[in-house]
Amino acid sequence: MAVDVDMKALLIDAQGAGSVGRAVVEWIPAGMRAVAGVLEDFSVDYDVSLVEQFLRHPEAVLDYEVAMVTGMSSDFELIKEAGSRIHKLGKPLVVGGPVAFEPERLIEEVGADVAVIGEGEVSFSRLLKNGLKAGVIPELDDLAEIEGIAFKGKGGKARVKKQSRYLS
Repeated sequence: MAVDVDMKALLIDAQGAGSVGRAVVEWIPAGMRAVAGVLEDFSVDYDVSLVEQFLRHPEAVLDYEVAMVTGMSSDFELIKEAGSRIHKLGKPLVVGGPVAFEPERLIEEVGADVAVIGEGEVSFSRLLKNGLKAGVIPELDDLAEIEGIAFKGKGGKARVKKQSRYLS
């Protein structure tokens, strides 16, 4: 049974947006749907926004405790811009999806507090169980126990934990 977490999350979809935005929205990424399922298991409220919508109205993040962004490597610049705006507004940032194949860049260039690497359902569940609540990133010692993530170590340098096992 999942533990209830007192948090509201904003899920930001940058997949397929490239550097200027997408012409058509055809799907919600499978990884984002999986994250939404984990959030539901933990009774966490969430909303979904396209990155283009978020960049037009970044103040929307103030209604949430944490922002979570997903995208592909071609979406890196938009993810970086979203990350900058999220941090200017004082909110923690979790990034995942295909762009997390370079987790050090997400931590050091985008400013992600945590990057979820690979199939993130197990890692993300552990992140929630280890204290991601009310917009607070878990302590370094707690993060160091979670496989499949990268996070800001001392001095802002990325620490990468090996990828969590695949679900199937």
